[in-house]
Amino acid sequence: GFRKRLHARPARGFARCCHLCAMTKTRTALILVQSFIPMLVLSAQLPAGGDELLAFFNATRGSEWHSSSSSSSHRWFSTTQRSLCQWEGITCKKGSVADLKLSGKAGFAGTIPQQLGKLTFLQKLELKDTDLSGTIPTELCALTALRKLELGRTHLSGTLPKKCLAGWTSLEELYLKRTKLSGTLPPVIGEWASVTRIDISDTHQLSGTLPPQFGHLQNLRELFLDRNLLSGSIPKAKLGRLSTCSLENNMFECQAMKLAGEMASAWGFFPTPP
Repeated sequence: GFRKRLHARPARGFARCCHLCAMTKTRTALILVQSFIPMLVLSAQLPAGGDELLAFFNATRGSEWHSSSSSSSHRWFSTTQRSLCQWEGITCKKGSVADLKLSGKAGFAGTIPQQLGKLTFLQKLELKDTDLSGTIPTELCALTALRKLELGRTHLSGTLPKKCLAGWTSLEELYLKRTKLSGTLPPVIGEWASVTRIDISDTHQLSGTLPPQFGHLQNLRELFLDRNLLSGSIPKAKLGRLSTCSLENNMFECQAMKLAGEMASAWGFFPTPP
């Protein structure tokens, strides 16, 4: 009898140990599953634009930046706020995502996902002053409704997407200051009839010449291209609304103080005569 009990105890102990291990694994698995359930469920219930914003959330380390939201009810994928139009930085018009503004967001990093190009009603994309890196995906060329693009003061690199610049004809403001973007300025920018501000300064990599088509930007008020590698001559232009212009620290043949008359006034180096 003693021998049977002696053999039985280890068996019961082993069984109990296995049971505890199974419970621990089950609890761990349950915690992991529960942590993903809100995101998975909401992904299936989100309206138009939800899948694209989910990809954006994951690509920009959303688990780090969304936790700093001032109000928990406005956090992305919050169980108390399922309308994505109420999420922080999101503005909707007629049920579609129109603005995505998270500039200066603490913890914001990562890359711009190509899925963002599917938000074809997007008018404002503001992600400046963040740790955003990578390149501007060509899929963003589909955002032809863009009126304001602010990606400056980030770690973005690569070349300026000329195809996108050709498609963003509705742009009013372009801010790409202090990035690592390179390339040249395409003449197609001269077709931006509504643009009022262009700032691609301080990249130290923008090269080529200043296209004469820049002189067609009749609504341009501010132009900043300083601290780059631009060369050649500064084209003549009549930009009556241009109030601020900075082209210094480039390699132009004619520097600012050598300009005179109509050209100087047009490019904002001297006050326009009354």
